[in-house]
Formats: sequence, C-alpha cells, structure tokens
Amino acid sequence: MIPDAKEKYDPSKNEHSAAMANGAVAAARPTLSGMAKKPEAPQPTSWAIYKVTTVATWLGTIEAPDEAAAIEKAAQEFKTDGQLVRAVAGR
Repeated sequence: MIPDAKEKYDPSKNEHSAAMANGAVAAARPTLSGMAKKPEAPQPTSWAIYKVTTVATWLGTIEAPDEAAAIEKAAQEFKTDGQLVRAVAGR
C-alpha cells in the first residue's frame, strides 16, 4: 500500500517500533562472555631466499614467521651477508 502524501508517519504502524513497544529486546550486538583469547603465535611461512648482486640468485627456501627472521636465518644457513639477502613470501 502506498501512503497518500496527506497521511502523516505513524511509528506505531512500523513493525520494529510496534515490537519494541510490546517489550521486545533488540539484539544489536551479541553478548561476549569471558576473557579475550590470547593472540596465537604466527605460523611459519615459507620464504624464497635470493642473494641480490647484479642479478638475483635463488639460494633456497626457509621457514620463518616473518621476513626479518627469514633473512637472519638465511644469512646463517647460507653463510652470506644479511645485507645481500632478500626474502620473498611463498604462496
């Protein structure tokens, strides 16, 4: 039904307003109980390790949680300077 322009808005005709008037409780947000969960440690990611000089040379793959850890681990494992090593996240 399309209201006439002469009719005024009556909130009691609105289903939501009528339900609220009858004592219904609106569930705007779920209730959270208990304490928040502790953040989990990041899962190790596979990183492709490259030695960068004039040309990038693939050295191998390392498992580490982040890029900085991957570069540090690769520098030790491949016995190279950390400044020349780059890590690219695997897919």
